[in-house]
Amino acid sequence: MIDARTGPKEQTRRHAAVAALMGVPCAVMVVNKLDLVGFDAGSFHAAETACLDVARRVGFERVTCIPVSALHGDNVVRPSPRIAWWHGPTLLEELETLAPERGAEGPLRFPVQLVLRAPHGGRGLAGTIAAGTIRPGDEVMIQPAGRRARVSRVATFDGDLPAASAGRAVVVFLADDVDVARGELLARPEQPAQVSQRFLATALWFCDVPLTRDTSFLVRHATGVVSAHVEAVLDTLDVETLCPQPAARVPENAIGRVVLALQRPIPIDPYAFDRTTGAVALIDPITNATTGVGVVLEANLAGAGDPRRGRGTAKLLGRAATLWLTGLPAAGKTTLAKALCDALIEEGLAAAVLDGDVLRAGLSRDLGFSPMDRAEQVRRAAEVARLMNEAGVVSIVALVSPEEAAREAARRIVGPERFTLCWVSTTLEVCRRRDPKGHYARAEAGALLNFTGVSSPYEQPIRPDVVVDTNETPLDVSVRALRDALAARLSLD
Repeated sequence: MIDARTGPKEQTRRHAAVAALMGVPCAVMVVNKLDLVGFDAGSFHAAETACLDVARRVGFERVTCIPVSALHGDNVVRPSPRIAWWHGPTLLEELETLAPERGAEGPLRFPVQLVLRAPHGGRGLAGTIAAGTIRPGDEVMIQPAGRRARVSRVATFDGDLPAASAGRAVVVFLADDVDVARGELLARPEQPAQVSQRFLATALWFCDVPLTRDTSFLVRHATGVVSAHVEAVLDTLDVETLCPQPAARVPENAIGRVVLALQRPIPIDPYAFDRTTGAVALIDPITNATTGVGVVLEANLAGAGDPRRGRGTAKLLGRAATLWLTGLPAAGKTTLAKALCDALIEEGLAAAVLDGDVLRAGLSRDLGFSPMDRAEQVRRAAEVARLMNEAGVVSIVALVSPEEAAREAARRIVGPERFTLCWVSTTLEVCRRRDPKGHYARAEAGALLNFTGVSSPYEQPIRPDVVVDTNETPLDVSVRALRDALAARLSLD
């Protein structure tokens, strides 16, 4: 709700930032109190321009501004003759066009809430499916331990089900006698969550005592609780500019990026991938009060003292390279990038992933999805990749980067001798079918603008160095192909 006399205030910007942080894709900004500016169109358009700027900075995918005067209900339910210059919808009409978000899809995520003893023997795992579908006969992995078992029954109060999907509360019975505890996660063995003890998150802090390095608390994640502390505070969000500023602490009601270290590993995903396994609550261990919430940006950070980092940097210094993965949304770029990164680290190389979603949550959070902003996102990623290469780190960039000109500009920034372009050629039909975030469906319904593959074009690379189709090729084979593409530049063989 925006005052037509003043436009967006600090509270508006803060609320918009929090909504975007929680993954709210669209907003309706109501410019109210038009009666106090004489129902002037110019005042509304000035406030609208300011609102759209806020929406662009926080990253809303869709935003609509509606002029109203709530005092007498002008343009709330019915059009008003006093706002005759407005030819758009009323507030109620606009709200009725917003389709509810579909249930969570994608790989199976079933947090175990309770372990039940069945009267006929055996144990049932009770919980609500966060994502995916589970059926009798499915093989599942119990994380974080990695044990495997097969599902024998999927039960409810009304009887057994042939299958159950996201949002359904069920009791899962396993055919194998394995130990499972509250807080563990059932996932597909081929699509598990990341098991991590250290991750990067954006936190919204509620407590009057600032969040600083070494602050300790309990982290509630899905159905589990684990002790944790802050390893580092990176920056906080300036609500005036909506840009991150370097900081050593996160004050009350502020938003900041932090590195959290846990007492033990947990199965976790980035929030952009799954809202249940990618969200945490920060709890005071003494009062049991919730002191903050957080969303996971990067699920698995290598420890500062990880010996693989030092060994890789020494081995690779001076001959690092950049592998640039381009392709449609949901083509499998990030999955490939992380798998390749793990493989290179196991070989003793220093490697890191630059993921588009992670960049947009931090370095590029001020960018939208216009062609100009997309080109700037590519430029920033290329500059970071170049700096990482100069420090002896292999950069694996996972970015839609739909324009050939922007990709060639990235090649020039990194340096042609260090740059390898991989086209992840997974077809549009397959990407639509995967659609893990529901973006294709929203774009095809007109609710998501400038979405590559639907309302914005993707230019296929003219001369890619390597081509991988994640639908046709197994992950391990694809990773070997990418590793081979880097071999000549890095002298791995």
